[in-house]
Amino acid sequence: MLYLTLCSLLSMLPMPAENPTLTIEFENIRFSEGQLLIGIYQDEASWKKRKPAREFTTSKAELQNGKMILHLTDLPAGSYGLAVLDDSNGNEIVDMGFVFPKEGFGFSNYVHNTLSLPQFKNFVFDLKESYTVKVKFRYL
Repeated sequence: MLYLTLCSLLSMLPMPAENPTLTIEFENIRFSEGQLLIGIYQDEASWKKRKPAREFTTSKAELQNGKMILHLTDLPAGSYGLAVLDDSNGNEIVDMGFVFPKEGFGFSNYVHNTLSLPQFKNFVFDLKESYTVKVKFRYL
């Protein structure tokens, strides 16, 4: 009887919500070699310090015609901004020319067309439910 009462009480508790799925559509990737370095930022302060809340690499094995899709299911709901580097030589650092990166880069839902880095507010998005962002790479 105690077991049935306990099961009945547990069934009334709210179930933990699943994390929403973040779909990232990458466009304009020029090189199939190397990997993508992805930094996930949560606010302007972390962006200014270049200290992402999370960073990881992903293979470009699924790359077709400069496009690729990635699905993330382990981010809890919240506000995020993605900064992505096309690490075409696979050395896991931003290779710089005289002033600008030698490799391609992109940001979530933001087409970068200036010579300075964007502010966090330019590429932030809210992940409340499953959501798709686009990252269009730029090469200088």
